[in-house]
Amino acid sequence: MDADTFHRWLDSFARAWELREPRAAIPLFAEDMIYHDTPFSEPIHGHAAMVTHLETIFRAQDETKFDYEILTVTPDIGIAQWWLTFHRVPGNVPTRWDGIALVSLDSRGLCKTYHQWWHEQENHEEE
Repeated sequence: MDADTFHRWLDSFARAWELREPRAAIPLFAEDMIYHDTPFSEPIHGHAAMVTHLETIFRAQDETKFDYEILTVTPDIGIAQWWLTFHRVPGNVPTRWDGIALVSLDSRGLCKTYHQWWHEQENHEEE
């Protein structure tokens, strides 16, 4: 993997998240992908499970904004810090997530494995 490939993948992932459209994110993942939402949750395997996972998350978010910064890229992995702000539905609660993602892409630029660690803050001050 190189920095340009990882940047393009993250841009596409951010766009799909901001649209809150699971089917826009799925083409970014290999069919046999493994997605670790948190270090302690069961991994998500494959496209169908990922669509279900994202549908659940996206239903609870509105006015999403996804930003990131690439921290490092090696031939095998990319690591990025990411920030997501949104209003939690229901209740319109301003919420911020701050996380780190470790991403492995295959030779086609599709995500094979995705590990993330994140923390949430509700009722943050709007910037």
